[in-house]
Amino acid sequence: MSRVRRQPGRRAGFSIVELVVVLSVVAAISAAAVPGFRGAVEETRIERGVSDLHSIWLAERLYLLETGKFSGDLDTLAKAGLLSSRLLRAGSSGYEYSVRVRGGLDLLMVAKRVNSSWKGKLTLDHKGRLRNDLRDTGGGGR
Repeated sequence: MSRVRRQPGRRAGFSIVELVVVLSVVAAISAAAVPGFRGAVEETRIERGVSDLHSIWLAERLYLLETGKFSGDLDTLAKAGLLSSRLLRAGSSGYEYSVRVRGGLDLLMVAKRVNSSWKGKLTLDHKGRLRNDLRDTGGGGR
């Protein structure tokens, strides 16, 4: 077995230049990855908002079948056991949800974006048509 001999006065390890190069490469890779990650996280939050709106839409449709009218109120849907009480907590999912009934059978469900650099809302009408009015206003947000 051969032994590696060090020169007297030299220590084993990395030089400061090697460490700076490695840290620079890691920083560059991180800087490139973070915006993509934030975009993916926001897409997931938008999908959750859309999913929650569809849950509200289905609950309203069931309520309509049972009572002959829309409730127009998330509390009423939750008390009837048609909707999760999680949706009643303002901002717990990054959205505040509301329901509006106009003229009997004209229903509009709204998910307003809160606690984020993204502003705007998602809306779903009584026919299940989705409208996305969300936009990034800059900043980090949550």
